[in-house]
Amino acid sequence: MAEANLEDLKIMLVEPHGSTRRVLESVTAALRIRAPKWLEDPAEGLAAIKQDVPDLLILGQGLGTYDSLDLVERIRRDPRQPYAYLPIIFMTDDTGRQGREALKRGVHTVLSRPISPDSLRNTIAAVVERPPPFIKAGSYFGPDRRLYGSKRHNGTERQNTDVQSAPAGDLRRS
Repeated sequence: MAEANLEDLKIMLVEPHGSTRRVLESVTAALRIRAPKWLEDPAEGLAAIKQDVPDLLILGQGLGTYDSLDLVERIRRDPRQPYAYLPIIFMTDDTGRQGREALKRGVHTVLSRPISPDSLRNTIAAVVERPPPFIKAGSYFGPDRRLYGSKRHNGTERQNTDVQSAPAGDLRRS
């Protein structure tokens, strides 16, 4: 993959854990990400996004009664809002249960912790350079994770008519 230019991206990071935040500060500095906006509390996220929509949102596991996945749900709730299509990367130690739940709520991808500069750079590049179209299927609104060109899915939901946005991208990952 070509070297992604991350310096021009407006990135918001929501990380409530101090130790993970310190690691992320080092990783973002190593990637030359200029002045990412930092939030500790996911409850502050939607107001901050409405004020200044970032190019990318990176979320850590939240704590308390309002967590990071609640923020994802609120972002995706109204497809008419410009921030509803915001690319979201979710970082977690639990890529099983919690990772699946994050995908169900509409994140673009799940990144397993601990993270490295290379894993974060590659994940950001994949999400920003090849964004999937968005779909509305039942109560789900978010990025389409079907693999285009795949013969594996023959169900009734495999339609082009449910695509909500125009970004074309090939979701096949190498």
